[in-house]
Amino acid sequence: MKKSLPILLFIVLCFLCRQAYADHVMGTDIQWKSLGNDTFKIIFRFYRDCRGIPRSGSVVLSFASDSCSSAYTGTVTCTRTSIKDITPVCLNNRPCNPTNTMVTGIPYGIEEHIFEGKVYLGGNYANCCWYKFIFSDCCRSGVINTGYSWANYSTELMLNRCVTPQDNSPEFRNPPLGIACTGQDIYYSDDVNDIDGDSLVFKKALPNGGTYSSPWSTNYPLTCYGGAAASPNPNSIPVVGYNLNTRNGEIAFRPLAPQETVIKMQVEEWRKINGVFKLIGVTARDMQFILLNNCGNKFPLLSGPYAYDVCLGSQICITINSRDSNLTDSTKIYWNGGIKNGSWTSNNDSVKNATGTMCWTPDTIAIKNIPYYFTAGAIDNYCPLQGKIVRTYSVTVRTLPESIRTYSKIDCRLIEFKAIPKNTGMHGASYIWYEPMRLGTGLPANVVSNNATFQFQFSQAGVYIIKSAIVLGCSNTYFDTLVVDSNQMHITTASDTIICPGAQAILVSDSLSSYQWYNDTIPIPGARSRNYIATQAGKYTVRYSTTCSYNSNIIIIGVVGTLKIIKQPVACSGDTVKYVVTGSATAIYQWYRNGSPVNGATGNNLNVVQDGIYYCRVIQPGCIVQSISDTVVFLPFPENTRTYTKLSCWLIEFKATPKSIVYNASTYNWYLPELVGMGMP
Repeated sequence: MKKSLPILLFIVLCFLCRQAYADHVMGTDIQWKSLGNDTFKIIFRFYRDCRGIPRSGSVVLSFASDSCSSAYTGTVTCTRTSIKDITPVCLNNRPCNPTNTMVTGIPYGIEEHIFEGKVYLGGNYANCCWYKFIFSDCCRSGVINTGYSWANYSTELMLNRCVTPQDNSPEFRNPPLGIACTGQDIYYSDDVNDIDGDSLVFKKALPNGGTYSSPWSTNYPLTCYGGAAASPNPNSIPVVGYNLNTRNGEIAFRPLAPQETVIKMQVEEWRKINGVFKLIGVTARDMQFILLNNCGNKFPLLSGPYAYDVCLGSQICITINSRDSNLTDSTKIYWNGGIKNGSWTSNNDSVKNATGTMCWTPDTIAIKNIPYYFTAGAIDNYCPLQGKIVRTYSVTVRTLPESIRTYSKIDCRLIEFKAIPKNTGMHGASYIWYEPMRLGTGLPANVVSNNATFQFQFSQAGVYIIKSAIVLGCSNTYFDTLVVDSNQMHITTASDTIICPGAQAILVSDSLSSYQWYNDTIPIPGARSRNYIATQAGKYTVRYSTTCSYNSNIIIIGVVGTLKIIKQPVACSGDTVKYVVTGSATAIYQWYRNGSPVNGATGNNLNVVQDGIYYCRVIQPGCIVQSISDTVVFLPFPENTRTYTKLSCWLIEFKATPKSIVYNASTYNWYLPELVGMGMP
């Protein structure tokens, strides 16, 4: 009996020691921001289990060089800046109260603690590029039942300080899911965003500090539909296995058993450097999941599809419907603003199941090789545990196919029309030619050929509008002008007559005789071949000679953004100054005054009645151009003071003096006086 007392005391003391461990660690993620000059801001998010002990007001991350033969080490201390209860429950059911304390008697509770610090990687640290930052703590929760119970906790990031410009890490913009219900499909996105536009790759990773118990693993971290041996499929109903989308980080699974487990998602940053994608950073989110049985709530769902294509310059509107199968629940829907210049509308609070619509019109600066991503989420009003879903939607911007069109005279008014792709990689493009229409009689509407090359016999001479299109997923329509005359040489352009700055317009003659090209009636030195490449605005013609000489038609080439002033920009009050800017028929215009958009001024001309500095921004396929700016000053009407001084008899001195020195250079007109009643001078 005496021996058993020390043993019992030892067991009790061990239990109390175990309770004193830092079993509050639910998860973490780490973010860095470049502040310039080799200085980085570290943002450390710590997710605390409110059933565990409090968290101190600072954390220390150690770091060491990872790519040098010499070791460079250091630490960075991060100070807590905020605490927030992120448990997905109703506002009046917050479990982590008071904050940062061990709360007993609750089934769950999650706090987000944010810590921030700065680290300098210049000086001796500049001798190495890659650095690994590590946070470690004791311990994970003792209620984890898939392995890792009471395990030491650690997580890390990899930062490359040599990247130019210096890198900003991805950011986890959504808090972790943390809690889910069994027996239903779970979809969630952490909304990982990279402000540098780097490409991200998401991977399943093994959490540090321990191992999974069988049958759980990195690829099967929880008991879910299909079992450990099944091939994961996020698109099946129900969802099979544990799924992680490697391109956008969305997870999908159907949990089948109440348990607490650990899941780690690693995020790699890749950047194209000198034409080759290179790894520039690695971070991760390590998170404990609480899976509840019989929680009484069915999580909402969001409609698909989840991948879209849009053609450059065309608007896309994606409508997303939420649905909650609980009869008494209603939903609210939201988005993350993930696509710049996209707009979002919703009917929250007016219907049971909310609907949201995202609209976006990509311009030329939106072209890139990877899709754009945004997330939409829905949350229900069930209490206490609210249902939440976040899905990822992708939008791929397709460039417009381009063609080079030529018009060759075969005989008299028989013309060969020919279109070829402007760029490589356009195999399989199709073509549409419309029946030419004489200028002033309407626009072409009837299709006459779907071949790349065909011949058309004109019945009479004249100026014609030629409409054609090239189709390869997206379509691009062209309007060319063609002069048909049996006795005149014709020139056409193989590109639009409105070109971007630095671009070219290829002018093509239909004659095989000798040439001389002109711009505004002035011969162009050395321009004596059949084709001429124009890079400047002007009125182009060509003259050719056989047994006789002919002047061709005139083709006017305009350069996008060229500003024309109709009236000199020094005017009197009440006058109007008109500007006209060059752009194609499909261009988008926005005029600016003193750097701010002029409301409603979206045409190619602007009438000005106010002082200011004016310019226009023109967007069209191929370029975005800002015109030169011009200053308009409206002067008030000049005023003077007039005096009349008698010099002798009827000799009077007339004198006019300006009221302001602004008018010292004014000129004056005096009229012959008339007796009152005899008429006006």
